[in-house]
Amino acid sequence: MITAKQEKDKTTIIIPRRLKKAELTRILNYLSLPEIKPKKTVTKRQIQKLADEINAAAWKRFKKVRGIK
Repeated sequence: MITAKQEKDKTTIIIPRRLKKAELTRILNYLSLPEIKPKKTVTKRQIQKLADEINAAAWKRFKKVRGIK
């Protein structure tokens, strides 16, 4: 489960260590987009797509670890 903690001057995102490097890289690349192009806004559709990708990857990993087909 990915969690976020907001403070006065920063936001901390906690990502489980079990994510593969490629999955983590994809998340970090996505999060860096608003920083690179601050004028571009992220749509709800893009947010939902990322959330769906993360959920699918998490379920795939869960099923693999538990031996579920």
